[in-house]
Amino acid sequence: MILRKALVVALGLGALNAVCQDTSQVKTIVTCTFSEVYAEEGWTIPGLDGAKRQQHQASKDNPGFFITQLQPVKAETFISPDVSCPYDHPGRLEIKNRPIRVMSLLSWDYEGKVFGYVVFYALQDIQQGVRTELAEASTLQFFDVDGSGRFTVMRPPSDIKRQLAPAIIPGWIQRLSGESPKN
Repeated sequence: MILRKALVVALGLGALNAVCQDTSQVKTIVTCTFSEVYAEEGWTIPGLDGAKRQQHQASKDNPGFFITQLQPVKAETFISPDVSCPYDHPGRLEIKNRPIRVMSLLSWDYEGKVFGYVVFYALQDIQQGVRTELAEASTLQFFDVDGSGRFTVMRPPSDIKRQLAPAIIPGWIQRLSGESPKN
């Protein structure tokens, strides 16, 4: 009986020891996460140069706020730079120029003062000078956070279902409108 109890205790301690390993032996996987990328000089909004205004619509819930659909003159362009975390290299931040095709371009404004853009785009590859569309699309949002006219903050939308809503409303817009809009 005592031998049986000793065996149970020994097996229990062995199992506990296997579970409670020294933390120096546990491998941690470093991930690459960020919520926005700041560029002091401002980002170039893909597809914006020469884009034509197509539709301008007021927000039903937020008086003074508008969303405008723009038609890029040149849809094939680049994201310069594209900042991402490659799935095959955890912890690495990759910065490169990526060829894209702008599928949709929208702007947000408050009483005519543009504070943000959203760009829906298809990733492309260039082989021997020929663009090929990849089976991947993405979205980025750009914001003028200080009212300078420079869109210094680039970020992915915080929620896929709300890609058409701005991820942030800059403080200078909140001061102009007198309240924080309902998203």
